[in-house]
Amino acid sequence: MDFDIIQNCRISMMRFLNFFRQNLRSVAGEPGLAWYGTGEADHWAVQSNLNVAGALAVLAAEPEELSGSPLSRDEIREYALKLFRYALATHCTGTRKAANGQNWGRQWISVLGLERSAHAFDHLFPYMTREEKEAFALLRCAEADFLASDAYEVLADVDGFSGKNKPESNIWNGSFLLRAASDMPEHPHADAWREKSSKLLLNGISVGADALSPVLYGGKPLSLWHVGANFTDAFSLDHHGYMNVGYSVICLSNIAYMCRYFELRGQTPPSEVTLHAEELWKLVRNFIFPDGRLLRIGGDTRARYTYCQCYLLPVLLMARDRFHDPSASKLLQGYLTLLDEEQKLGADGGFYSRRLAAMKRRSRFYYCRLESDPFAALSFVLDFHRRQASEMKHAPSPHDGGEKQFQWQDDYHNALLIRNKESCRSFVRAACGGMSTLCLPADKSSFAEWHRNMAGWFDLCAPVERMQADCRSFSGGFTVFASGRIWDEKPWGEGQSPVPALDELYAAAALPDGKSMICYHKVSALREITLPHGWKSLYLRIPNDIFNGEKRLYAGEDFQRELAGNPPRSEVIETGSRTLTCDGSLFLRSVSGESFKICRSSRQNVLLSCGLSSLYADEIVMDCPAAPPMLAPGDVLFERAWLIAVSGKPAAGDVSMRKEGRLLVFTLPGYDGKKYRMVLNPTQNGEMADFDDFIDCSSLESCRRRLFAPRSVTLLHAGMQERKR
Repeated sequence: MDFDIIQNCRISMMRFLNFFRQNLRSVAGEPGLAWYGTGEADHWAVQSNLNVAGALAVLAAEPEELSGSPLSRDEIREYALKLFRYALATHCTGTRKAANGQNWGRQWISVLGLERSAHAFDHLFPYMTREEKEAFALLRCAEADFLASDAYEVLADVDGFSGKNKPESNIWNGSFLLRAASDMPEHPHADAWREKSSKLLLNGISVGADALSPVLYGGKPLSLWHVGANFTDAFSLDHHGYMNVGYSVICLSNIAYMCRYFELRGQTPPSEVTLHAEELWKLVRNFIFPDGRLLRIGGDTRARYTYCQCYLLPVLLMARDRFHDPSASKLLQGYLTLLDEEQKLGADGGFYSRRLAAMKRRSRFYYCRLESDPFAALSFVLDFHRRQASEMKHAPSPHDGGEKQFQWQDDYHNALLIRNKESCRSFVRAACGGMSTLCLPADKSSFAEWHRNMAGWFDLCAPVERMQADCRSFSGGFTVFASGRIWDEKPWGEGQSPVPALDELYAAAALPDGKSMICYHKVSALREITLPHGWKSLYLRIPNDIFNGEKRLYAGEDFQRELAGNPPRSEVIETGSRTLTCDGSLFLRSVSGESFKICRSSRQNVLLSCGLSSLYADEIVMDCPAAPPMLAPGDVLFERAWLIAVSGKPAAGDVSMRKEGRLLVFTLPGYDGKKYRMVLNPTQNGEMADFDDFIDCSSLESCRRRLFAPRSVTLLHAGMQERKR
């Protein structure tokens, strides 16, 4: 197994050398200096350059010449030194300016590139001159003194919008200080570096309970080190203002780098390095598909399956060898395979050159940075396995196949997840861009897309969704009632404050049949408004890109089409069908009676927060008006309901939606042979109704308390007879 991993990493890294040479720039008049990417002093450019320098150093340390490599080991090593020398020379302690006429250093993120290439320093030092080693020591001391000073405040807060949610930077900056203190113990500032390191690390994966913890670190209880909680009590993370699975991975990756540092020195990392790391991993492992791709139920503002995804690799090594998680080996090999397969699709050795070609044309700065991350992460895996004395063997675990059901709830984000061997079903109110609801095959990561999935799309200039949600879990299922408004943050009036534009009501239930969900969505105008490009109800986004071979087969009543991804022109395909399957794996059924449409864009339409694109997806909708009318206050844009299931066919039984007074009652069949009702009370008032032959899925008493509660949703199933009220 280890030999295959080494070979996989080695081949992928050798392929990348062609891309590297295309994006290498020499410094005029200084043949010993060069940079990868754009060579600026901005932190992404510095990280990219150091990522590649470190990875080249690891590749150059191969015990034998690299068969098939476009460069010899000596050439690779010399390039690593040139890039590293450039980083030293352009630092604020260095001798020259970077490509943009500035120097880098002494910022909250300055040392990140150094941390991610630290495993390579052992391979570079024997080839560095005394002057270069002194320059590196000067750089490290300058950065350590800045981080240890009172000017650099340790911050922590659960709220990602507060500006104080700093888990990942606390960890990498604390790690940098700990390395500096460990490598230079005689330095007069070493004790101060170590002290500040402890404070930063203990406020990395921090939770509310730490404020009361008596456990000693450095002779002081954790409660006295504690600044604030960066994670919720359920170990979710609100980084960048939404439930961010990716940055949970980034936090763990920097811990993995630090643990490896001590392992290579035959030492045990101080306990503050790994505070809550294993607890966080035990949650994160459930947000990974069996093929190693992340299941980001809370969404993503960045390019899909790139940055955070890459740094899962060091996390999986830590999980396998430190936390003894037998599922990690399969996940590691799965993601290495995905990375290798995508890289082979490109012609220049880049990892993403096929899928992110448009980004490469629009922003070489961003694109070169993204390409550096897998190169750096692979170098860590290669170096890790190459240094191991013996092969690691691990037995398969139930998690590998997903046989066990996992159910989780986080009240801070109103997040719910149920995952079993067949399906992943989730709801997150505080997801990226607003709500997101998922119902996916558990073994088909190519179906996953997050942004406002099954939560509609509205053409406002700057829409911001402000919702409240009541989420209830029961064994094998959950219910959601969410209400609120979509605000236009940038209305047309000059100097005008943000205004509420749309009123939303959303309800959903995951049935305890292990396969299906029902969703209801109603949106009304709050003011006179025109949505220039209209709106889309349902808005189920199904990626149709390289990960699924760029083709999807859709079938319905008298409808069947195989659609290629990344089409040459935009179109809206009216299926005329109130049922629709995709690849025989996902089934949709209209409950409110409308037929489904497939919206197709002529451009990649899975966008980053900056407007660049990273993936193409088909959009399954029920409404997408071609010429939206002027809306008056109170006008209803749509009121729609649908069933979705991980199946190739419908469950046996009828589906209905009807009003009973103020209540909305949905009758639907489950895939377990049971009949269900979702009862929705969208009003502020209670309502009495009579459902003799249904009981609440969680308990009869819960049914009595909640069935007629104002602004609530309740799921019932046929079974024991309930006494009439």
